[in-house]
This record gives sequence, C-alpha cells and structure tokens, in this order.
Amino acid sequence: MTATLIGTRIRERRLALGLRQIELARVAEISAPYLNLIEHNRRKIGGKLLVRLAKALDTDVSLLSEGAEARLVDELNSAATADRMAQAETARIDEFIGRFPGWAHTLAERQRHITALEHRVAALSDRLGHDPVLSDALHEVLSKVSAIRSTATILAETDDLDRNWQDRFHRNLDTDSAELARTSAKLALYLDARENPQRNRLTPQDELDAYLDATGHFLAGLEQGGTLDETPEYADAAQMERGVRDLLISHLEQYARDVERLPETSFVALLEGSQLDPVVLARRAGVDLGTMLRRAAVLLPRSGGKETGLIGCDASGAFILRKSHDSFVPPRFGAGCALWPLYDALAQPSVPVQTLLRLNDGEETFMAHAVATVDYPRGLAAGRNVRSYMLVLRDEDRKAPRRLVGTTCRMCRVNDCLARREPSILTVSFDRERANENTPANND
Repeated sequence: MTATLIGTRIRERRLALGLRQIELARVAEISAPYLNLIEHNRRKIGGKLLVRLAKALDTDVSLLSEGAEARLVDELNSAATADRMAQAETARIDEFIGRFPGWAHTLAERQRHITALEHRVAALSDRLGHDPVLSDALHEVLSKVSAIRSTATILAETDDLDRNWQDRFHRNLDTDSAELARTSAKLALYLDARENPQRNRLTPQDELDAYLDATGHFLAGLEQGGTLDETPEYADAAQMERGVRDLLISHLEQYARDVERLPETSFVALLEGSQLDPVVLARRAGVDLGTMLRRAAVLLPRSGGKETGLIGCDASGAFILRKSHDSFVPPRFGAGCALWPLYDALAQPSVPVQTLLRLNDGEETFMAHAVATVDYPRGLAAGRNVRSYMLVLRDEDRKAPRRLVGTTCRMCRVNDCLARREPSILTVSFDRERANENTPANND
C-alpha cells in the first residue's frame, strides 16, 4: 500500500498536463483555493468531486484514489508507537487494514480521541503553570488575603491597641478588601473571556463555537445548495475528532435545511420595505419562526448591516449554539440568566416571545425574539426534541419599559434579583427598584 495521498496525486497529474489550478478548478466546478487545499492534502475528497477531477485530468479514479489509506496507516503507526511497552507488528499494518478494516478505523479513531484529550490536558496544565495574567492575578489575590488576615489577627488579639492604630488598621482592611474585590472580579472576567479561543477550546462545544465564530456563522459552501457531503464545511467536519465532528455535522444539517427553506436571495427580498419583525417575516416567507431567527442571525449582518446575536439551548437549558453580540455575550460555563426570553420560550413551545432587555452593567437596550421549536425525530413514543432560540438585536428606544437581565448570576450586580440561584462575585451592586426597571409582559 503506497503512502502517497490523493491530493498529491492530483497535483502531480495536473502539473504533468501543464494545467493551472484555476483551470482545473473551473472544469471541476470548485474554487481554486479549495483545490489548493485538496492538493496539499488538507481536505478529504471522494464521491462525485473525485470523479469530476479524474475526468478533468483524463485519468482513472482508481489511479487518484490509490493511497487514500495513507492517513490511516500513519494513525495506526502513531498508535503503535505511543505505547512503548506494546510490541505491535508495525510491519504488518497494511495486512491488518486489509483484513480488518473496521477494527483499523476504530483503533485510529481511538488514537485521535486520546491525542485530543492529551492536548486539552496539556493546554490546561500550561495555562495553570505559565499564564502570566492568571499567575499575577492569583498572586495579587493571595497577597491581599494574607494582608487582610494579618490585620484582622492584630485587631482580634491585641486588647489594648491604641485607638489611632485601630482606625489605621480598619482603613487598611477597607482598602485591602476593596482591592481584593476588584482583582477577583477582573480574574473572573478573564477566565470567562474569549479573546484567545484557541487556548480556551477544552470541550467539543468550544471547538464548534470557535469554528462557527471563525466563519461569522455564515457557511458559504452550504449557501450554494447542492449535496451536503460535497461542501468544504463537511470536509472540515470529516477531519475533526468524533465529538466535534458529530456536533458540527448536526449543525450543518440544520443549516442546510434552513437554506433550503429560506435562501439568502429570498431573505433579502423579504427585507425590502419591511419592518424587522421576525414573526411577520416568517409568515410572509412561509417558514417557522425558528428558521427565521436562525437565518436572520446569519444574514442580517450581510444584508441589513445589523449586528446580531443568537443563543440556542436544549430543553435542559444547556447551550447548543452561541453567536455573540459584541455587547451581549453568553457565558462560556454554566447557564445564562434565568430571566432571558430564551427560557421563557421553553415554557410555551411554538409561542413567540418578544422582550426589551437591558444588561445590568450598561445602558444599552436590546430587543430579544425567542421561540422554542418541537420535533419528534423518532416518533411520539421516543419523546420530543425541544430547542429554544433567541435572536438579540440592539434597540435604540430607551424610553420603553425593559427587563433588567444579566449574563449569568456569578457576574450579575442586581442583589435583589428574583431569579438569582447563586451569589454574585461582584461587590458593586444595585437594587432592581433603585434602578427603576420594569419587567413588561411578553409580546406574543
């Protein structure tokens, strides 16, 4: 079995024929950049696309596909050499793949999973041991805690302490505790931040979020229609670890269905001369509201110039989709604010929810449109599948009543919130009544 990969063979054949990449790409009905990725073995290829390339190169498909198992051979070699105590017969890998292809792919998949886990553990270890921001913040927190402890001990154990010294120590306590609160808040915000997504990709959901954020959640290959497994996005998914791959393929399937129901050209035509009311637009387009919210989140920045956020959750409230608005960022860990319309919608599936919001740490107001969709993919007996989606748009009407919300309880300053489930780590807080906020009824 040769170790030459398909992309390399395609490139060799193209050069032998004196063709340029752009010429071959045009005949094969793909873009030149995508062909470049194929030729450098950075995209898997097969099916109709391989047939078109073979035809364009005037060669047999089998001559190009020879060596398609090279990656599998490399992965099995990696698995064999990873355990030095094992004595795998690496010279007979070709025979093993030929006789037991299913086991070969299973073993390679396990090796990819182990490698990914090792990388995540290494990333966590590196972050704890070498992150200068985290190290400095923890050092400052420990220093302030020690200073507060020392001052408190002096005050508690010295009975005849002069009043002037008592006042001085009390001032020190107040200053050190305030600095400790500020440092702790900065540390919490840093740990929740997404400025460095590569460092923070610790779960399959993190990997999915990073992939979608890199594309702006607009998947150009799927917008063209056609067969899902021939798109660049599907090829990207095929290269990923199984957990991430499954999540991404599920997202791609939903995205493809949304494109089929509401293409970009149809969405743009709907917006002409119309107010941005997702319920009205969904009725005019003949699609369900969930589809409209998902398409609006992706297409409005392109056609309407409006920044959008989109948050999705399952029936348990766990996030399944996070498209952040610059000023409305869902937390990476834990649940969001229980007062979000996202969760209101779960209580009344298929009923539209529309609410004006204001974040507790700013003056910006947002219009949130939410709906929970219900599906029975395996029949009634297997139970229903509920998904809730919330589209977030900036709203300029600051005079209207609005619901005061946070991102998550840990980072919320409202100390009398009726939905609080855990204490806030932020010391600066205010009462809901003092903020003069109202919680309007939902506009269905």
